[in-house]
Amino acid sequence: MNAYSVTVDLPEILFKRIERTAQGLNQPMPQALLKIVESNLPSLDKVPVPYRTELEAMESWSDQQLWRSAKEAMSDRMQQELGDLLDKNRHDNLSTTEQARLDQLHAEANRLMLRKSYALALLKWRGNQLTTFNATRIAN
Repeated sequence: MNAYSVTVDLPEILFKRIERTAQGLNQPMPQALLKIVESNLPSLDKVPVPYRTELEAMESWSDQQLWRSAKEAMSDRMQQELGDLLDKNRHDNLSTTEQARLDQLHAEANRLMLRKSYALALLKWRGNQLTTFNATRIAN
């Protein structure tokens, strides 16, 4: 793993907080600061590898782009198709083709939810108020 050195001027009040945290962790200041930074950034460690590149790209998006992604939804047609296939699946009546389509729609829904949740995590981390986000009123 490559390591990089960064010099940052901190306000005294923040420096004192980090210093207290380092003492509480019983660690030198650089190690404590690294732990603080690592724990504060949204993590993709538990995200399946195929989705990581797309989510990493979102980290450079503007807030406006992230809000747009957070408000994305499956089309009504796809939601209806997914619902119909799920109903049919409950009765074990899916053909091989229908099962493949259900798997595809599940994958698309999972990808969409990952994008939405990561967009919201990034927005929150950037200091945006998420209380204004209303998932039931989605504007595309």
